[in-house]
Amino acid sequence: MDFFKKYYNLILFFLDIGFAILFSSLVLLIPKHNVATESLQFWVISMILFWQVTREPEKIFIQGYRHIIRLLFFSIAATVTCIFIFRLNYSLRVLFAVSCFWTIFVALARYVIMRILPDRIIAGDKEIIEKLKNTDTKFQKNFSVLELKDLSTIDYSHFDYVVFDPKKDYNEKWRSFFVHAKVAGIPVYSIYEIEEVLQGKVSVELLKHNWIANNFVLNKLYLNIKRFLDIVFCVITMPITIPLSLVIAILIRVNMGKQVIFSQYRVGFGGDLFKIYKFRTMVLEQEIKTETLGEDDPRITKLGKFLRKTRLDEIPQLYNILIGNMSLIGPRPEWEETAKKFSEEIPLYYLRNMLRPGVTGWAQVHQGHTTGVEGNYEKLRYDIYYIKNCSIWIDLKILFRTIYIVITGHGAV
Repeated sequence: MDFFKKYYNLILFFLDIGFAILFSSLVLLIPKHNVATESLQFWVISMILFWQVTREPEKIFIQGYRHIIRLLFFSIAATVTCIFIFRLNYSLRVLFAVSCFWTIFVALARYVIMRILPDRIIAGDKEIIEKLKNTDTKFQKNFSVLELKDLSTIDYSHFDYVVFDPKKDYNEKWRSFFVHAKVAGIPVYSIYEIEEVLQGKVSVELLKHNWIANNFVLNKLYLNIKRFLDIVFCVITMPITIPLSLVIAILIRVNMGKQVIFSQYRVGFGGDLFKIYKFRTMVLEQEIKTETLGEDDPRITKLGKFLRKTRLDEIPQLYNILIGNMSLIGPRPEWEETAKKFSEEIPLYYLRNMLRPGVTGWAQVHQGHTTGVEGNYEKLRYDIYYIKNCSIWIDLKILFRTIYIVITGHGAV
């Protein structure tokens, strides 16, 4: 077991090559297909998927199955490129079948390998280990409490990770230990990094002290792709959203009076104000005096409750997305007065404006509607986590979770 643990990546590499050769050879059993083309498809897909998806990232936690989506794209792109360059015959049906087969296979292979691997051991001082054990009931790892006496007697092969508390004033011996662990190739994490991955939100107290050192540099390519996808989404949904909007407008006019669209200035990208549009769901003469109090707000009409529950009241915000005020996914835009209030009371609240606000977001699918300083403090922790980790993968996760919540009625949105 120690041998397997020590040479884990190397073993997986040779396993990958072996499986790639084996399944490429099996193509000979497929009749009426070009052997060279099918072998190339099997090789590229199997080699990339099996090697990348089954190996554990250099983190304590496995980040779901996001590698599958990314690697499927690159493997198929590589295959298509080779077919184009060498002008090989190809079969889309077989390519699709092979891709589906390997996606299922490598997912099962990864599951089996992760079950075989020994539990990762996390080491630290007594206080930090006790705090870590209580962080999350789902967090099941082996823990080792270190009592430093002589650094020369420590066997670093006995543990996989080291955790520390950045707020704690460690003595010289502990500081030397952290340096030795780093030099020995043992990953050293702060407890806040672990809590962030577990809970999906950052520690604002930690950010308050060293947020400049954190990575808040947004990927321009990702932002451009996201903007393009926002526009595409708005355009392709128009055949559905335009007739649906006409029906909703008629229902509002009949049941709630003349005004159909509700607009309000919100704080958007870079702190700039913009006018957001929604279908009206509240009693007209009262709806802009204070922020919404939640689902039980007496100002919300019966039709308004239905529109809010199904998120149909948000359809006019597709116009905000088209003109660039908003994105489909991002931190929710706050009312001007609310944003001003919480910017004064909550540290780093203005960081929410680094991205275009969204119709739905990471905080919404985890927390839902919030009021007060405490609720907005928690929302900020989710929002900053999203800003730090924003990607197409996490956007898809938010989108699918939003759809699930809207359809089933179970969840935070």
